[in-house]
Amino acid sequence: MFKVEEKATNVAGLALLATQKPPRGHADLVDQFRRAATSVALNTAEGCQRVGADRKHFLRVALGSAREASVALRLLALVGVVPVAQAAAIEAGLDEVRAMLYGLGRR
Repeated sequence: MFKVEEKATNVAGLALLATQKPPRGHADLVDQFRRAATSVALNTAEGCQRVGADRKHFLRVALGSAREASVALRLLALVGVVPVAQAAAIEAGLDEVRAMLYGLGRR
């Protein structure tokens, strides 16, 4: 397993754990966040097994999903669904994954 794949999977796991039981009124945003975080891990894994343009495509999709997950996470922290400290830890992981994906996408 590539480091970026492992990191993306771990971050997605943290995201899923942080949003297991969403309060009423935030289910749509929680679902969007969970899907985006999961998409980061899945597209990273797919991209790591591809070559050429296919590889870059999947890594770009993963990068976009990481940005989407970050925005959703900030919103969830703002409304109190995810505690700020927990959100900060997840965001730090997403930031690391984004940096790794960016580097891989430039190769």
